[in-house]
This record gives sequence, structure tokens and C-alpha cells, in this order.
Amino acid sequence: MIQTSTMVGRVLTLLQEGIPPPNILAMTFTTAAASEMRDRIGAVVGKAVAKEIPISTFHSFCLQLCRAHAEKYVFF
Repeated sequence: MIQTSTMVGRVLTLLQEGIPPPNILAMTFTTAAASEMRDRIGAVVGKAVAKEIPISTFHSFCLQLCRAHAEKYVFF
């Protein structure tokens, strides 16, 4: 598994390379790790930029996908 510090470093590298924040997706297994990642990134690039980056848990991300595309599927 990748450590939070490694993920933060990778996100910061992508930002330095000019990748727009909304084009970066960071997913974790826990809400605590997602919050910590957002805080660490925000400490370096600012909270406003960190809020533009989709940082969530795998479950939260999948739920967002299901809600966004629910009309295309039949659920039992």
C-alpha cells in the first residue's frame, strides 16, 4: 500500500508539472487519510487549491459515480 506522504508527494509533483487540480484524482481507504491528505496538500499549495482536487475514499467516489449515472441502470 502507498503511504499518505507518498501520495501527497505525487499530487504535489503533478501540480508542479502544470496538471490542473480538478484533473488529479486521489483516493484513499479511509476518510481520515483523505482529510490528512487534503490538509498536507493545502499546507503546501493553499487550501483553495487543495479543495479543487478530488480527494475521497474509494467508496465515496464509487457512490458519486452511481448517483451520477443511476438513470442508466436498473437496480433491484
